[in-house]
Amino acid sequence: MARSNINVVMHNTSGKVGGLLVFRRWFGQTIMGRIPQRSSDPPTPAQIKVRKNFGKSVAYAKSVMGNPPLLALYKAKAGQGVSFLNLAISDFIRSPVIGNIDTGAYNGAAGDTIIINVSDDFKVNSVSISISDVNGNLVEQGNAMQSGDNNDWIYLVTVANAQAPGSRIIVKATDLPGNVTSEVRVL
Repeated sequence: MARSNINVVMHNTSGKVGGLLVFRRWFGQTIMGRIPQRSSDPPTPAQIKVRKNFGKSVAYAKSVMGNPPLLALYKAKAGQGVSFLNLAISDFIRSPVIGNIDTGAYNGAAGDTIIINVSDDFKVNSVSISISDVNGNLVEQGNAMQSGDNNDWIYLVTVANAQAPGSRIIVKATDLPGNVTSEVRVL
């Protein structure tokens, strides 16, 4: 794809030319390329799913424009060649990733900690934990707190669990668009 920064002939040109080329304006530059061709093949089920998800992501990005605090977050991270709408769409499409669940300091006593490493392409909104004993009974649940500016979240245990070995810890991470990722760890 050719780009033109200063061209007196093509300055601020946009649209189709001769049925062969299309000119677009993108962040102050004129970009020239071939006219996009639509496939005549019917879409596959996977393509239909991607298109629906993309439609939802565009609706989310448009909703960001009506939410000034959220809009400010996306605009602050937008940079050269990436608009806040692109960031919002990307954020909607990608769910948070739960990395390491560090249960080394959890022995079933109140005051123990569980450290969870969670990342997202934009921002992790919340991390919640539920702990169930060996029999599947809920011992406790609550929200972890972010530890500084890194990807670590710390959960402070409040209820003693005499049957810690064999207990299940369920971690749920949520990002700004509401995508949820879950992971289970059995002690």
